[in-house]
Amino acid sequence: MKQPVWIINSSLLLLCILGIAMMYFNSPEIPERQEITPEVPIRSKPRVTTKINISTIYDNDLFNTYQPPLPQPEIKDYAKKMPVAPMPQPLYMPHEGPPHFLEPLPIRVTGIIIVGDKQKDTTMITNIKTQEEVSYRLGSKIQDAQLIQILPNRIILIRSNGQQEILYLRKEDAVKAEQEDRPWSTVIERINPTSYRIDPDEFTQKAKNLGNVIDLLDLTTAYKEGASVGCRIGMSGPKSLANALGLRVGDIIQQVDAMPATTTEDRLALYDYIIARKLGDSLTIELLRGNKKIKYIITLGELESAKSAIIKPGAVTSEKTEQEIEQEKIKLLEQKHHFAPTINQIREQERKAMWHHGKKTASLKTRNRLSR
Repeated sequence: MKQPVWIINSSLLLLCILGIAMMYFNSPEIPERQEITPEVPIRSKPRVTTKINISTIYDNDLFNTYQPPLPQPEIKDYAKKMPVAPMPQPLYMPHEGPPHFLEPLPIRVTGIIIVGDKQKDTTMITNIKTQEEVSYRLGSKIQDAQLIQILPNRIILIRSNGQQEILYLRKEDAVKAEQEDRPWSTVIERINPTSYRIDPDEFTQKAKNLGNVIDLLDLTTAYKEGASVGCRIGMSGPKSLANALGLRVGDIIQQVDAMPATTTEDRLALYDYIIARKLGDSLTIELLRGNKKIKYIITLGELESAKSAIIKPGAVTSEKTEQEIEQEKIKLLEQKHHFAPTINQIREQERKAMWHHGKKTASLKTRNRLSR
């Protein structure tokens, strides 16, 4: 039991001796203490330099760097004196001769095709002399005229002298256009600055409904402090309805026969009230012009100018009925224009052709039965 203890003790002693030896040999050397007292600095002697005369270098051009001064350019006075303005010459205005009108082209419109593209829209035109039908598009030349517009019911041509011609496809469109082109003076008569007479029949031909009246007068709602106070007139040109009635731009219609015109319901009620008036009735319109209130009196009655505008000069109006007057208008238009048959006329011709064809077929069947 004693032998193993002895071996362990011997091993521990040997390890201690080896550790002390390694610590001794591996320990760093401690440097000796150095003196840190500063040394006295040595002052350098000043260097003696000789002065150089720079003028000598430049005078003798030792380094060949001399450049003579450049000559100064001569400054010229380029400003010229303003020339004297020429004397004003009187303008020469060429004398314009009387306008020269060309005879209407001997053609008629027989068909119009609208496809939605102006460059592809087509019109069929027949020459009255040769009865030749040719298709034309926008910009095409037709004799001395050029096609400048194709519309669903008419075409517009411009002649070599600037004269414009309109050819209608249907007779009804030409009659309607002539009625619409009539001036308002044939519909409205001025009695005094605040009193007017209107022919209701002629007026309804030019303004067929309330929407047309709103567009012709450019009516908009006028507001004051957030509340509607009436209808404001927005259009008053030389040939407009407002000018014919003596109205101005900015006038506000407030009442008609003491009935307000502020809301939409009021205006619809006014429209029904006005169209129910008869010949001889009067309407009192109250409007606001600036800060001044004005009353207009509109009387419904027939006008002599409206009748004379339809009938040829020299005709007696009292001896002709409205139907005769309408027929004379159509005859005058037919003398100026040659119209294609209307849809109703084409349908009537087709009905007659079908009726005659059916009648012939029935008679042939009857003959065949009798022969049997």
